[in-house]
Amino acid sequence: MLKYLNIKTITRDKQSIKNDTTHRAIHLKQLIIDQFRYPFDAFADFVKQTPNLRSLTFTNTINDQKFINLNEWENLINSSLLNLNIFKFKLTCFRLCHHDIILYNYNRFQNGF
Repeated sequence: MLKYLNIKTITRDKQSIKNDTTHRAIHLKQLIIDQFRYPFDAFADFVKQTPNLRSLTFTNTINDQKFINLNEWENLINSSLLNLNIFKFKLTCFRLCHHDIILYNYNRFQNGF
């Protein structure tokens, strides 16, 4: 049974990530992802397949504005990651980000949900 997974990079390659309910990582407790090169919706589909996840460490260069949207994270965690106790993330932003938006969302994340 796989309980711990450390992924360096998940990159786009002509295939989409589908929400596959027949193949779920139900025993996975800890997930670390260093780079996820798909949009946020694909990330959501990916982690929905890990319903018993307790710890998520996520480091990424932003390729989709939804990654810095507190509401997106809150909905994902409250609907699909009910057992999550530890949530660590570090986001790097270049072209897609505006300083005011980053600061606004950063402050919202500091208060929790």
